[in-house]
Amino acid sequence: MTAPATPPKILIAEDELIVAENIARHLNQQGYLVVAIVDSGEAAVAEAAQTQPDLILMDIMLQGEIDGVRAASAINAQCHLPVIYMTAYADDKTLERAKQTDPYGYLVKPFKPHDLKTTIEVALQKHRSVAADRVRYAAQLRAAQDQLNYLHSLIGCEVLTRPKATPDQDLGLEMDLRRALDRQECHLVYQPRVELLSGRIVGAEALVRWQHPTRGLVSPAQFIPIAEVTGLIEPLGKWVLQSACRQLKAWQQAGLDDLTIAVNLSGYQLKQPHLYQQIQRILHTTGLDPQSLELELTESTLIEDIEMASQQLQGLKGNDGP
Repeated sequence: MTAPATPPKILIAEDELIVAENIARHLNQQGYLVVAIVDSGEAAVAEAAQTQPDLILMDIMLQGEIDGVRAASAINAQCHLPVIYMTAYADDKTLERAKQTDPYGYLVKPFKPHDLKTTIEVALQKHRSVAADRVRYAAQLRAAQDQLNYLHSLIGCEVLTRPKATPDQDLGLEMDLRRALDRQECHLVYQPRVELLSGRIVGAEALVRWQHPTRGLVSPAQFIPIAEVTGLIEPLGKWVLQSACRQLKAWQQAGLDDLTIAVNLSGYQLKQPHLYQQIQRILHTTGLDPQSLELELTESTLIEDIEMASQQLQGLKGNDGP
């Protein structure tokens, strides 16, 4: 005999008690389990951490020092729990803040019981899909690290491994990384290349850095593998190429004519059939001489397909690329 499924647990954050009790009654009738009702943002954060509900119904306007948007942001950073906002009215600035927390839905008061159930079911299904992706990404990251360790063991080199992140941390970084470029959180630093005999700077290597608004400076060892696994390395890599070429052209126009710039390419980028066209467009747009751009391969490229990487680079060279 199959055991009955555990009903989804829902936390209600609503500062009007009558409204909250009415919502709770409808939820109980629809087969959900209400774990608690709270009326402030602080209480919502504390209750979410303690009860770990499957979903949170969050009124945007709450009592206490923090509103529903700030509470949802704190909960997302700590637990990655799905939040559905409830609101009767919110100004454009507040709604824009709410959008930045990636909510799983909105309910405009007053709403009907059918709308409540539909919005919750869609949110729960989306969250289950996100959780499954999180597990898959974590497995792929572990497999990639194992391959890298194996390669280094064959050639007798020691490899430094990054601290292992939990699936929740991987997912949190992935979701934040998707927004990092739009929010202009990424920037480039340039490591100079110096000619030993003369001490003259002859070029630079472009290195991407991510200044997270709450985590601070995130190590490339953390976010680059996630970008490669999820495909985010393509827009990130394109941005790095554009920014580095634009910066070098500016230096050259300022009188540093003989400088070159080096940019790393990942295995994912090398697999893209339009790589040559993308680099050609960037060089044309920035006006940079192809001879001024150097492309470097990461270790992950060697693991994936050395022959493919060689063919792609030969194609770039054969088409008068950089």
